[in-house]
Amino acid sequence: MPNRIGLLVGEDHAFVEAIEQRCARHPDIECELALISRTGERHISHYDVLIDRLSPLVPHYGAYLRAAALAGVTVLNDPFAVAADDGFFGISLAAHLGMAVPRTILLPQHSHDSAINTSTCLRNVEYPVNWHGMTGYVRMPCVLRSASRPERVGPVVVRDLEQLWRAFDRTGQNVTMLQQHIDEATHVRAVCVGAEQVVLRGIDGEPPPLDEPHHQLRGSVRIDATGLSSSTCEQLESHARTLCGAVGYDLASVDFAVRAGVPYVVSAPQPVPELAPETVSEEGFDQLVEPLAALAVSCARGRPRPGSRYRWARAVDQARSSR
Repeated sequence: MPNRIGLLVGEDHAFVEAIEQRCARHPDIECELALISRTGERHISHYDVLIDRLSPLVPHYGAYLRAAALAGVTVLNDPFAVAADDGFFGISLAAHLGMAVPRTILLPQHSHDSAINTSTCLRNVEYPVNWHGMTGYVRMPCVLRSASRPERVGPVVVRDLEQLWRAFDRTGQNVTMLQQHIDEATHVRAVCVGAEQVVLRGIDGEPPPLDEPHHQLRGSVRIDATGLSSSTCEQLESHARTLCGAVGYDLASVDFAVRAGVPYVVSAPQPVPELAPETVSEEGFDQLVEPLAALAVSCARGRPRPGSRYRWARAVDQARSSR
């Protein structure tokens, strides 16, 4: 009976084709778009591995993937890590790991669900908000960006309190953060597979001013065109491996701003990085898809991934052994 790999994807047509082609090299492996039908409380999956490229945008997929993990499926990325992910934790984790990060402040939400009685349920939040204290710490100009996944806010550069308040008024129920603006920096995205293989790409990562369109990736810009030294590139790769390994992601990206040879972690780690060939280049695409397919095949054949097991997994094993 073949081992089966399922793909949960959106418009990643090139990714789907590339993974399927690489899995087809192995007679004992079947790879296909995953089909989610009826999912019961004692879900039994016919997949051995599921590669997740969409659950942060589709909560139903996240719930399904956690049920699949409970049924013994290996999910790449870990759906419990993805569910617990937020951008502020990523920056804080990098800081605690000794990496350079911009000065960053977590902000309260601008607004809340109608079920929240703001006069009684938000008594733990300091009010009025100490905007002067916050901006005094991060300093102006600063960047307002999303702290939640998926990132639905910013990032935008604000240069005074009036701009900050205007930008904050648009954030709604999203959780956001203020971040030091690292100016005159080279922006780099590191995409990491299996906490091992890293592809570096230059990006147009300078956040736009308020009310201007967001910049996009510069496509297939080669990292050597940015003028970074080999030692800086090695440090970027090391930081990406460490961060992605720390949160347990099998596929993720980390954004850096490099100034005066110092890489600052500005956004980490993103569990659904862009993987289109026109985004990471044809060469980079192959460098990422190859080890990801190899990891999926290895897991489908029953090789456990490194990392600690969940308490619920131990409890399920004990329950099964006592029957």
